[in-house]
Amino acid sequence: MTALSGDAGTAARSEKLAQLDGINKRIQAQRNAGASRQGFVALERLSEAVTAARETIEALAKA
Repeated sequence: MTALSGDAGTAARSEKLAQLDGINKRIQAQRNAGASRQGFVALERLSEAVTAARETIEALAKA
């Protein structure tokens, strides 16, 4: 994977963060729709992983 810098890097990072936000919103909608207990736990773990990925991207951008 090639690192992007400047405006291209900022745009790519913003796009990825927006995608992760969209994924998290869909996960939350599924949880709120009344998933089974097992499904709820799986969705919660997936949401945590997406949030961790988002935080990693933001931390790398600050480095």
